[in-house]
Amino acid sequence: MTSPKHPYHYPAIGDYLKSDLGRATALDQHVNRPGDVHVDVAKALDLFYLAHPKVSKNPSELGDSQDAYERENNRSLRSCQNDGFASHCVGSISTAWKNIGLMRFTLEIRNVTINLCALLSLAATSGYATEPEQRFDFSGHAALIFSVPMSSADEKNFGKNWRRATYLSSTEKRMELLPMEYGEAVFAKGYPPQVSPSGKYAVLDVLRVGMVESGPNAAPESKSRQYCPVLDTASGCIISMQTGELCGGQWDTNNDTWIVGGMDKDDIDHGMLSYSFDGANVLWQEYLVSNRSKLPYSLKAALKDNLGVVNMLACEPPKSANKDSYVKIARQLAKENDEADAKYIETSLAEAPPDNDPIPISMIVLDKAPLYELPDETYETRMYLVKGDQVILLDTMKPNWVLIKYIEKKGEAILKWVKADTVKLPE
Repeated sequence: MTSPKHPYHYPAIGDYLKSDLGRATALDQHVNRPGDVHVDVAKALDLFYLAHPKVSKNPSELGDSQDAYERENNRSLRSCQNDGFASHCVGSISTAWKNIGLMRFTLEIRNVTINLCALLSLAATSGYATEPEQRFDFSGHAALIFSVPMSSADEKNFGKNWRRATYLSSTEKRMELLPMEYGEAVFAKGYPPQVSPSGKYAVLDVLRVGMVESGPNAAPESKSRQYCPVLDTASGCIISMQTGELCGGQWDTNNDTWIVGGMDKDDIDHGMLSYSFDGANVLWQEYLVSNRSKLPYSLKAALKDNLGVVNMLACEPPKSANKDSYVKIARQLAKENDEADAKYIETSLAEAPPDNDPIPISMIVLDKAPLYELPDETYETRMYLVKGDQVILLDTMKPNWVLIKYIEKKGEAILKWVKADTVKLPE
C-alpha cells in the first residue's frame, strides 16, 4: 500500500512518517478507514503546529529535534490505547505493533516526525462538542442533517459519531438515510460529505459497528468497518455503498470523477457511480423465486440488503412500469407486520405525480423467446413467447436482459425476464 495522498495543505503523508510504530498506526488506520487517513493527518498536524508554531512545516528541516518530538508524542501515545475516538480511527496500539512487519513490505512511507495516533488523540479531544445536530447544505436547496450523537458509553467503543442522517429535499421533504440499520450504521462526526465538483454527488463516511464475541471467556470487542455511500444530492438516493480501497479516493478537481490511485477509471465509475441495488421489479421477482425455493427469505430482509424502502423509492419513484411491484411489496410487508414500510410505499404511490407515468414502452418478440424467472440462464422456465408477440418493457438489467410484461388472452399478466436480443421496438 502506498500513500501518495496529501493531507490537504501539507506535503505528502509519506513525508511525515518514519518510526515503525507510526507507520503501523497509519496502516491500521488505512485498513479500517482508508478514506480518512489524509483527513486525520491534516487535523492532527494543524493541532501540533498550533502547539509548536515555531517548528518548520517542512519535515525535511526538523533535523536533530526529530527525536525530541518523537519522545513527546510517545507519552501521549500511551493514552491513545484507551481513547474511544482514537481506537475507532486507528485501532489499538497492540494491533499497530502487529502490523509493523507487514508495514515494512507494504507501506512506502519514509519519514515520521509526529506520531499519528497521539495527534489523533489531540484532535479528538479538542474540537467536537456534543452539538444536537450538524447541517450541510447542497446546491439546489437540499441539505443533509446529522443528529443523535452517540452516548458516552458507545463513544468508548466506537468513537464520536452521529446515529442519524436525514436528507432534506428542496421541497422540505425529510428522508432518513439507512433507517433499517439504525444503531448498526453510524455517520462519522467531523468528516463532512465530499461533494463532487458539479454538486450532483456527495460521498459520506459511514461505519457499520458492533460488538463481537472473540471467545467463550473473552470480553466482547468493538469492531467497525468503513463504508462510503454515494448520495445523489438532488433526490436523496444512495446509489452505491462501497468499502475498502474505493473509500480512499477523492473527487477530481474539474469533473465528477472519483479518483483512486492505482485503480482503473471504469472500475471506479462502475463501483461508485452506477446504481448498485435492485429496483422494485427485480426485488419482487427475486423474492417470488426465493419463496418457492428451499431457502426462502423475508421480503423485509431483502429490503435491508437494498438499503430499505425509503432509499428504493428515492432512487426509483413510482411509475407505470413499477407500480404493480410496489403494490405487491407493500401488501407483503403488511403480512410480515412491517406496517411502517407498507404505509410509506402506499403514501408514495398516492402522492406520485401524474407526469411520473410515461407511456409504457411496447416491444415485439423477434423469434421464439424463452422466459426466465431471473436475469440468469439457470432460471429458465418452460414458458416462451413466439415471434410477433407484443410485450411491455418494465426494466432492464445490463448487459443483455429485460423484464417484460405479457398480457395473456384471459387478461392475466406475466412478468418475466427475456434476453434483450429477442425483442425490439416496433418500427
